[in-house]
Amino acid sequence: MRLLTPITVGVFILLASPLAWAQPARTDEPMPVGSVPKQVPQLQAIPQPNHQVSFQRDGLELARYHFGPDLRRPFVFPIIGPAGRSLTRLGHPHDPESHSHHNSVWISHADVNGASFWDDRGKGRIVHQRLEQFVDGPRAASVASLNAWLADSGKVLLRERRQTAVIDLGNAEWLLLIDLQLEAA
Repeated sequence: MRLLTPITVGVFILLASPLAWAQPARTDEPMPVGSVPKQVPQLQAIPQPNHQVSFQRDGLELARYHFGPDLRRPFVFPIIGPAGRSLTRLGHPHDPESHSHHNSVWISHADVNGASFWDDRGKGRIVHQRLEQFVDGPRAASVASLNAWLADSGKVLLRERRQTAVIDLGNAEWLLLIDLQLEAA
């Protein structure tokens, strides 16, 4: 017989406690006449752990935006096709060593004031600064982010505002849109 650790027992007791399952106070006020409960949007941009945003249609993932601090640049992976399989991959099957920068869909450039942002051996990095806005809706979902294009010295070469969106086209089709605004630092 295996004994539960005190931490496990404590968690079990907390979860089994009637207070943990308490219902919110009920109100006897009916909903206003003619009001309709708010529906969950068909398309959503849902924040995820580890610096990711999942784009979903009716709860099924279409694409995922990755923007973690340890990445060389933000990217989108996977991009799910109509058969439910990813249409893109990470890396290159015939040359994974020198093509490790092939991260599905990404934005980059080989020379910005002498700094290469293209491959993983380059000196430039596109560093995520913050998420600015999430939008969910019946026909589109998006996330707006701010990124900095940094030289190896840490100097900001470009400021980037990026909107990554999925747009419903009907008939189970959808469009990935990445809209950039680049400004010199």
